[in-house]
Amino acid sequence: MKGFFGRLFTRIGAGTRREQVVDESAFANVVLGLTRDEVLQMLGPPTEEQSFANLGEDVVSWRYVEFGNRLMFFNAHFDRSGRLKYTSRTPDPRQSG
Repeated sequence: MKGFFGRLFTRIGAGTRREQVVDESAFANVVLGLTRDEVLQMLGPPTEEQSFANLGEDVVSWRYVEFGNRLMFFNAHFDRSGRLKYTSRTPDPRQSG
């Protein structure tokens, strides 16, 4: 899943492991007024991006696993100048139950 897990390579052995890249500590650093590029640099490639002309904003989203293995999206809402207006969290609609 894009933007969900990163691949970590170990120096000893040939194995790799997958680990969640975005988490609560990363989200805590996303503050109002940051540029889109600054947020992307902190959180990495997003899962999806959408533009809402009627709201005057672009929304960039990252999928992550919340406590209890609940799939969620962390959403960064940017104004037309590319500055962060606010953030939100929404359940991943593909998760059943």
